[in-house]
Amino acid sequence: MGLPVALMAAVWFLAYSSLKEAGGHDGDRARMMTLATRLHRPYKATLEAVLRWLERILMPDTVTNTPMPDKGWFDRLIWRMEPLAQDEAAALALRDKPWSWPVLNFALRVALAYPIVISGHQWMLSGSATGLGGFELFPEGVGWLWRVALIGLIDIGFLAGILASAFPDGAWKSRLKGLQVGALVLALAFSVVSAVALILAGALVFAVGGPLALALLLAGPLVLAVAGPLAFAGALAVAGAVAGAVALGVRKGHGTVSYLLYLSWIFGVGLVAAYFGRDTGPLMWSIALVLLPSINALFDWLSYGFTIWLLQMGRRKRGVWPFLAGIADIAMAALIFAALATALVVTFQQINIWRGEVLIDVREILDDPGAHLWVVAMVASTLLPTMVHLGLAAFSVITWVPVGVWQGLVARLNSDRSAVLTHLSAASLATILTGLYALPVVGFGAVAVLLWRHSAWVLDGYLWWLREVLMWMGGPGTGLWS
Repeated sequence: MGLPVALMAAVWFLAYSSLKEAGGHDGDRARMMTLATRLHRPYKATLEAVLRWLERILMPDTVTNTPMPDKGWFDRLIWRMEPLAQDEAAALALRDKPWSWPVLNFALRVALAYPIVISGHQWMLSGSATGLGGFELFPEGVGWLWRVALIGLIDIGFLAGILASAFPDGAWKSRLKGLQVGALVLALAFSVVSAVALILAGALVFAVGGPLALALLLAGPLVLAVAGPLAFAGALAVAGAVAGAVALGVRKGHGTVSYLLYLSWIFGVGLVAAYFGRDTGPLMWSIALVLLPSINALFDWLSYGFTIWLLQMGRRKRGVWPFLAGIADIAMAALIFAALATALVVTFQQINIWRGEVLIDVREILDDPGAHLWVVAMVASTLLPTMVHLGLAAFSVITWVPVGVWQGLVARLNSDRSAVLTHLSAASLATILTGLYALPVVGFGAVAVLLWRHSAWVLDGYLWWLREVLMWMGGPGTGLWS
């Protein structure tokens, strides 16, 4: 306690001395008055920039801006499968809906790419095999140069795709799209050379996007897991029909319902593959690329929507509300995190019960989560938007004090008129500034220290709950199966 208090006292004295000294110079007072007038602008500008960036990423194309091609049956077929808002008014109306279908579409794309990217980075750094429940996703024995080149190219492609979606149409968007395609094409070459084909799934999702790409991505593992390669043509036809149905629902104004039904369909066919599949390799692919993302996407969508709703509330309200919204976001993210982990345990153990064997060793994952870091990191994807919101919430504390108060105190920093008022104003400004910025620093610092010292309690609490759920279900791998 002594060191933080001493640091705060030193900061307060430095601010007080500087402000009192500035009160004797007309130029300094004028600059401080200008600063006091604009003191709320950096937070507001940052919040607006974040919301505009989100709007650009989540704003769908429209039928009016992207009409059906005049020629080419294949181009016309692809157009019918693209999720497009009916017109500009329908697209703009989605900006005020935190749980809209573009948010769910984005959550599904991230959920499909996230486990591949996370496991890929773990594999790149360690060189050891990474997998799910005893099944390898990335093999051991690949040289470090191949690993770094492959994952680096995928990172460049993903980042370029995300940045391109945040830019309006123009030269920068075209350059970023070109960089994205180039990086992913090179990643394809490296994937073939290093025999790590799974990474191509994530590349496909972010390179193409939309229900068609996602449906095609799911078709391969599902068909191989259940029916074999000869059924792939039928799976492609089904994937196209599903994508067309989703796109039609979006254009009719039922985008969120269409995407939720689409997500339910993905989950359902994933369960069918897990129940009937016998070839372990494709079966585990279907679980990693179908079941995991379908569950994760739903909870990510809830988390993203809640964060967007709180950010929009912070834009409308002032004072302490943005900071409280950040705290509320943390609490909700913790609940969503627990619900997602519980849903995964229930789903995977139910699969084990149906099959009468341990396909995914849930007990092993819970007993040694450190050996399955990418699984833990994937579940933690619901926390990502909350971390961004938390930074904005800490930045918002400067808006707690009205601009008029800042201006009034700065106006009294005039030692030529009154030395007493100058001392009082400088002390008041120093106290407010120190208090405002010390509060989030001390508060978040205290939370960080508590988590650092007692993180085992938090983790053990989550694991205890998940083990209780597992033991309640019983089944293979729990010691309660006969």
